[in-house]
Amino acid sequence: GKPLMGEILKLMYSNFNISPIKGLPNLGFIVGIEDINYVSSNMASDLYNIAFFGNQNYLGDTMNFSFSHLQYLHYQKFSIGLISKTSRSSLKISFVSGNKSIEYRLGNTWMYSSELSDSIKFNLNAEGFRTDSASSYFTSKGQGFAFDLNHNFIYNNRKGKKQVLNFKLGNLGVIFWNNNTTYNYVDSANTYSGFNALDLINGTASTSNLSSDTLGVFSKQRSKAELLPFELSIQKLANRNSDQKLQLIFGFKSIISSDYKPYLFVGGYYAPTESLSLSSSIAYGGFGGFKMRLNANYFLKNTLRISIGTYDLIGFISPKYGFGKSLHFSTRIKF
Repeated sequence: GKPLMGEILKLMYSNFNISPIKGLPNLGFIVGIEDINYVSSNMASDLYNIAFFGNQNYLGDTMNFSFSHLQYLHYQKFSIGLISKTSRSSLKISFVSGNKSIEYRLGNTWMYSSELSDSIKFNLNAEGFRTDSASSYFTSKGQGFAFDLNHNFIYNNRKGKKQVLNFKLGNLGVIFWNNNTTYNYVDSANTYSGFNALDLINGTASTSNLSSDTLGVFSKQRSKAELLPFELSIQKLANRNSDQKLQLIFGFKSIISSDYKPYLFVGGYYAPTESLSLSSSIAYGGFGGFKMRLNANYFLKNTLRISIGTYDLIGFISPKYGFGKSLHFSTRIKF
């Protein structure tokens, strides 16, 4: 699979002129709104092949679909918190409004197809849930909360140059879905022996007696608590105020998900002028293999920053060798 996590909308506003805590003038406040879509999947190779190429190459063989996984999550975050004027570190608490969630995973699941392709047998072990099917994009079907910590450690290297090490904990929270959430489960002890196509043609067999009970499928509605995709990252950031035109950047990121591999990157940051900077890095992990990141920033004095870039330059240019397409744009305005 080629999962992704995307912020369709992210608006953040910070103000340092008003200190929310008396006696701590270095602290300002920050508020924000985010609309987040999270898609994650991990498909067994046999399941991928039969879905896109059919079972021709598996006749007389058993196909293994075990441990496949699919997840889609859509929610909004309404945040308020504190931010440091000197280090730009912040701590936020968010009200979370959940719109839709679908998650299913396979356990010990396989299918056998006869050599003549006239009969099949399969064993299905699966569980998952989905929220109710109200179609509105922003319909709330659950509520929750989340915490976000973003801390910048400021230090000097051996040459006395100021460095920034960023530590981030994001989406530490939960959504409580309403009791219209449908939970499905397939009993792993049940093995469906299938049917013979020739018997159906000759009229000596029928599938009319098949039902969810026959196949061991159970379904019920209930409320559901779901953890948000929790993020952890440690990275050395570039310091724009440094007199070094070329700086080293590197880092580590992880999302607590069965489909996400630890993400590592290393690269460089180059600022030829005060108004322009470029950064590029090689990365491995996450929802794919090797990637190349590229980002450009334009600064208009200290009032405006415009950024554009991609997290997978290889995939953006050549889908054959990349792991997806990404193009991101952001802007920051200082009033």
